[in-house]
Amino acid sequence: MLSSMRRYNVMPAGGWKAGQPAPKVSMIIPCRNEEKNLPRLLPTLRRQNYPNLEFVLIDDRSEDRTPELLKAFAASEPRAKALSGRAKPADWTGKAHALHQAVGAASGEWYLFSDADTQHQAHSVSSALAHALDRRIDFLTLTSHYLCESFAEYLVQPMAIGCFAVWFRLQDVNDPKSRVPLACGHFILIRREAYEGLGGFEAIRGEVLEDLALFKRAKADGRFKFELSVGSHVFATRMYDSFIASWRGWRRIFMHSLNRKVSTFLSKIAALVFNSAVPFAVPLVCIAAGTGTFAWQLAFASSIALCGFIIFLRTRSHQTIGLPAWPAVFHPLSALIIAAILTDCLAHLILGWKVEWKQQKY
Repeated sequence: MLSSMRRYNVMPAGGWKAGQPAPKVSMIIPCRNEEKNLPRLLPTLRRQNYPNLEFVLIDDRSEDRTPELLKAFAASEPRAKALSGRAKPADWTGKAHALHQAVGAASGEWYLFSDADTQHQAHSVSSALAHALDRRIDFLTLTSHYLCESFAEYLVQPMAIGCFAVWFRLQDVNDPKSRVPLACGHFILIRREAYEGLGGFEAIRGEVLEDLALFKRAKADGRFKFELSVGSHVFATRMYDSFIASWRGWRRIFMHSLNRKVSTFLSKIAALVFNSAVPFAVPLVCIAAGTGTFAWQLAFASSIALCGFIIFLRTRSHQTIGLPAWPAVFHPLSALIIAAILTDCLAHLILGWKVEWKQQKY
């Protein structure tokens, strides 16, 4: 974790320089039953200061007021288009099909794929495109500032994101020689030529984690420059709004990002238990034993120091993703929750169960 934190790429933030040519950007956002999130997202889109921007918002067969909200926004925002998605074919996943349809209506030289649960700073598009052009990047994906509004979210979100920082080290993700992939579907900026060269979403039509699958293709292809950077200062995401939603959401992500291997899940569960939960139990065992010998004092002091170091690492990782430090105190409980979600994944994998997400099973 320390190694990864030292090598984080933080994308510079800034506005678009006056007079600088501005290639057209199509910001594409799929929406399925997002009436709670759209009132937070849409005002941040309206405030975008990039001079050549269109919004392509597609309703993916929602059952709430999402279509109504999108149409009202498009009627009042000349840069916006509101589309109605068609039913997906059997061999497509829902989000990939919605994005594929939206791309067909987009006219930009760059595509920016984002999500309805995000909120953007006014300069998020300007900053990302300026960085991509400056670094000659074809495929830029950014990590978010993660919003939590309940104790349950604070228990799950920071720990799950921290696990990804350890399992998918940033320096490996950005190394063309490494096969480690990681992408954040909240924010993917890709040159149109690169998108088409990779086959677009049609080439990954059956993938549940379409962002990760597209990044894998980019790494394997070798023709396009890619980068994963920290973007917590330009946009924010509230991924899930409850403990149950967090459990189901991360179950889906873990299932399809860890290659569905039993051995991988077993090793991750063991690591969480022995590296993140057991160290916090050792001081309690020492107190219960209470011999007062030198060996007891050494074991107790060492275990307390180790627990302090673990909490220090957690607080540092929280700073990177824009979260407060206090949830780090609950680290062992959070670790056991993530281990339990991974165990749930393992059960689904062994028993052949499908994972449900937004009324669909994969």
